[in-house]
Amino acid sequence: MDPAQLAENRRQLAQLARQKSKRRVPVELPCTWQPRSVINPEDNQPFTLAGAWEFMARLLEDMEGQSVEVLTLDNPAGKTAYVMKCDLPTGALYIKIHYGPPGTSILGRSFHYSEH
Repeated sequence: MDPAQLAENRRQLAQLARQKSKRRVPVELPCTWQPRSVINPEDNQPFTLAGAWEFMARLLEDMEGQSVEVLTLDNPAGKTAYVMKCDLPTGALYIKIHYGPPGTSILGRSFHYSEH
């Protein structure tokens, strides 16, 4: 994916993440969505659901400091996912998201401490 397209996707995903009606964690797909088990570095409390989405939106907007890996999923096959790894004082956070159908929503697939 070219850098301009990735930047635009990051901007769109951040915007969707901030809209409660546009975000969800799909029960029909494998997910490890555990924001309440991750400590928010801003207040040293577990992330709330809304707080996790806002944190993710800020990471997406941090074009200079936060890298985003683009990968192709097996489930659903061929879907493009966006992965961020973020070092927190309490451990390495792993986040994976992708667009819902047809690009009008955001699906949260992973939000948890990394096992690796």
